[in-house]
Amino acid sequence: LSSADILINLDDDTTLPDNALEIVGPLLSKPTTGAVFAVPFYKSFGDTWSSFISSFVNGFSTWSYIPYTCFIRPFTINGMFYAVRRSVYDKVDGLYGLEKDICDDYVFGQRLISHGYYLVQAPLLHPISIKVKDLRHCLNIIKRWFVFTNASVMTSTTKNLIVFYTVVFAALFHPFTLLMLFLVAPSWLSATLLIGYVVLHLYTAHLVNKNYLGGVTPWWGLVVNELYSFVLPLHATWTLLVPKRINWRGNVMQVTASGKFKRVEPRHLLKQVK
Repeated sequence: LSSADILINLDDDTTLPDNALEIVGPLLSKPTTGAVFAVPFYKSFGDTWSSFISSFVNGFSTWSYIPYTCFIRPFTINGMFYAVRRSVYDKVDGLYGLEKDICDDYVFGQRLISHGYYLVQAPLLHPISIKVKDLRHCLNIIKRWFVFTNASVMTSTTKNLIVFYTVVFAALFHPFTLLMLFLVAPSWLSATLLIGYVVLHLYTAHLVNKNYLGGVTPWWGLVVNELYSFVLPLHATWTLLVPKRINWRGNVMQVTASGKFKRVEPRHLLKQVK
């Protein structure tokens, strides 16, 4: 499989390792493979809010891509980077008709699956840079990610939903549940469970960061992320309950239940028109 036969989708803030195509190529050459994607991590620790988002992705999002694939095949693509054979892309009509889908990477992945192809998660990590201006920008980014996840996962099959909510979403509630148990019924047992979880999770995060991410997340990033894990379930739940309106690079969009979107003019621009 030559490089001329491969189409690559790459976000403008994403960098590929030198050996990326050497890993992706053999996986992509299999006739049953529709698209190959990798697992992202963030490397921006130059300021407070960029560091928070980087810690969040490295501590939560990165882990969510891998565990569920132990039970089912990947049913969505990480749109920050994926590769597809040109012949396969043409056969399924590529991204044609997906202009109004908020998660075009997910819909494209489903299009490949519907044509009998598999999505393959490569044993490859790729770094991403990000610049987060302030708290509001930070919250907008996290809300957008949750909305994207909900818009894609909720339209999947029952089997995929069961696995996702059992393996990924339910895991978010472990620290919160143990904290509530300790506050409602304080005892040596509840305290031991809570402290034991925090110590084990921090140590695991340290090992993943050291052995797989090259130690990109500083120690304080691991601690901040551990603290945030106690309120993350509330944040995620709130995001799913409020109107699915997101701000993406200055474009305000309303996301529908079907995963489509329509552009909404910001309030200050509507006032100017009136």
